[in-house]
Amino acid sequence: MSFITRTSKIVMTDKQCLEEAVLALGGKINQSQNHAKLTLIAANVDVSLYKKGGGFWSYSYDDRSGYRYSDFNKWFQEVEKKYGELLEAKKKRLEEEKIRVRLAKERLEKLNQMNTESIEETIESQSESRKRIQKAEDSLLNAEKLLDDASSDLERIRKSREEYVRKTSEMVIEETSKDGWKLARESHNASKQFTRIQLRRKRLN
Repeated sequence: MSFITRTSKIVMTDKQCLEEAVLALGGKINQSQNHAKLTLIAANVDVSLYKKGGGFWSYSYDDRSGYRYSDFNKWFQEVEKKYGELLEAKKKRLEEEKIRVRLAKERLEKLNQMNTESIEETIESQSESRKRIQKAEDSLLNAEKLLDDASSDLERIRKSREEYVRKTSEMVIEETSKDGWKLARESHNASKQFTRIQLRRKRLN
């Protein structure tokens, strides 16, 4: 008894793509636990694929059963073509995913930079606002102090003026009384800030 061994014409190192190709073309996988062996059913025969060196896959069958494997041989050639298509699609997806991840990373870095700049601007803006508020409060306190000082000065002036008027009135009354005059009427007008004194000469008996 002799056996015929057929080997794939292309390297198929991605077992996942190989399995997807088998399933896509109607094959059924019975066992795929070993990374170097794949047992399947396709074209009405049971076949075990073995991974050889360099990433090629091969299978063997009894030469007396060659007629039964003719359809499988054609089917396996289609698997090789399908594998190539799936592998290219996978590579494309991986490249697109790399680009997506890179762009997402760039967007994230940009957002982080914007947030950092925004935080710095906010801190600076808050600092400037606090300075302006403090300056306004200091100006208000200074204005209130000046107002209090001015009010105090006005009060001292008012009291000093009243004291001056009082003493002047007393002096006038005292001096004129020596010449025979007496106080007839004395009135004060606080709003107009003046004092009026009326004198009357004393009668001599």
